[in-house]
Amino acid sequence: MLTIVELCLSTGRGGLEGYAAGLVPALAERGHRLRVVAFPGSEFAARTGKGATLEITASRWTPWRGGLQLARLCREADILHIHRSADLPLAVLAKRLSGCRPALIYSRHMAIPRDRRNSPVHRLLHREVDRMLVVSERLAGEARSRLPIDPSRIQLLYPGVEPGRPASDCRAFRPPGVDFVVGCFSRLEAAKGQRTLLAALARLVGAGINAGGVLAGPVMDFGYEESLRRMSQSPVLADRIRFVGALTDARPAMACCDAVVLPSAAETLGLVLVEAQLMGVAVLGGDAGGVREIIRDGETGLLFAPGDEAALAARLARLAREPGYAATLARAGAAAARMRFNRAAHLDHLEALFRAVTRG
Repeated sequence: MLTIVELCLSTGRGGLEGYAAGLVPALAERGHRLRVVAFPGSEFAARTGKGATLEITASRWTPWRGGLQLARLCREADILHIHRSADLPLAVLAKRLSGCRPALIYSRHMAIPRDRRNSPVHRLLHREVDRMLVVSERLAGEARSRLPIDPSRIQLLYPGVEPGRPASDCRAFRPPGVDFVVGCFSRLEAAKGQRTLLAALARLVGAGINAGGVLAGPVMDFGYEESLRRMSQSPVLADRIRFVGALTDARPAMACCDAVVLPSAAETLGLVLVEAQLMGVAVLGGDAGGVREIIRDGETGLLFAPGDEAALAARLARLAREPGYAATLARAGAAAARMRFNRAAHLDHLEALFRAVTRG
């Protein structure tokens, strides 16, 4: 049995927070002791089902008081597990103050936009990381080329994803009277590309396809959300687009769609596509970032150039007109997702890594 501190000082509600929160009950079921360190009132702490063992109000260059509190917790821990670059300074401070008692494991979910190898601060911080776990091959390459960390400490570990239960009633999600519904489950901000999807849907309707869409996700840019709503109220799309807001669990809504699209300009991985695949839905993704590690074009889904509304419309039109082809993609996508993103296998690998690092 290991004592594991899960640290995530985030106020967000995205995939990173969901993954970190889900580890707490999953590892506890395997007999380990879990300690949760969170920002007061955070979504992460609430989603663990356990609540916070320790609440800290700052992460980057945190006051010594927060570091001392965490260090006391770490003196009885085997693993200190973090998920954000903003939490790394606090984690390193607590590790040093605790006499380097726990192994520091850093699960990296986000892209690395800048080269940090010549930064003295980042050299100091990353020297204390015992293992960096990255969620995609692309991110592994970025870590090796942009971070001052021994490449032998970088390890690829695809996240584990579980299928959900389909919605018992899809009327809350599907626009009424629409035959072919496309879902997009992302934060509402320009980089996620929902405007491309709406423009593609307008092309479908103009081509005589009775299509519509579902947009789900928290609003990060209210001006952008307003622009999406204006597009959805145009004569060609009126009453065909449904905004359902942020969903605690989007998987039931995904199962109500005929296709799910991730039209982002770039993605480190794109786990919403995996969730949709496991719900038996055909998926389409912008050919950028780690999406290629989920979709084999024409086999487990369809790719298109980010921002290319015409290309997206053409691929959606084929799925709408050839439901047998869409079903074939959906079956192959589900099979691939079950193999690469198997939840039990992921936890097995993570648990084995924790044990190996503590032995080392």
